[in-house]
Amino acid sequence: MGEGTWTLDRALSAHTLAAALVCAGGGDRPPRGDRLQHLLTRLRTGETFTAALCGARIEASPDQVLVTREAGEFTRRPLPPLSLPPGEETVWDGRWALTAAAPGWRVVPAAGRMATLPKADRARLDALPRAARGGVPVLIRDGVTAPVLAGDDVKARSLVEERLALALDRMTHETHLESRAHGATLRNPLFSDADIIE
Repeated sequence: MGEGTWTLDRALSAHTLAAALVCAGGGDRPPRGDRLQHLLTRLRTGETFTAALCGARIEASPDQVLVTREAGEFTRRPLPPLSLPPGEETVWDGRWALTAAAPGWRVVPAAGRMATLPKADRARLDALPRAARGGVPVLIRDGVTAPVLAGDDVKARSLVEERLALALDRMTHETHLESRAHGATLRNPLFSDADIIE
């Protein structure tokens, strides 16, 4: 679905579910053990539920299973605004790469700020599932109180899909990798030494 949100099949493996959750949540430690197994059982039995694990939210309804960032975490554990140095790619929340063209920009989550966005930006967010909207980054310019979504002044791209492809060994060519600013290296593979239930 883009923007770090996707739908899953209820019959997915524990490995795929763990990868989807840790990537959507922006973390680097996959879930395992009883909590992962319990979630997998609920999916396989066809249960309708909403749960959170690893910073991700999973909404299982009769017709789809939606996975996205758990925006409620931003209320429980607020992130301080992150300054964006001009011309440098900056990773925010482990899920977004942002590059500002000029100084004075900071990034924060949309959660709690959506009503103050311009009408056109609210319409862009409305195209996303309701649960996904609060986890989208919004930008605040020094001296301006109202936030905006990324656009011409600040470019943003989701890292979630790339991270998931890497975690599931679906990236077959180095050319598929996005460039890294200032020689930053990729994170360690998510499942290099994890004890995942299969």
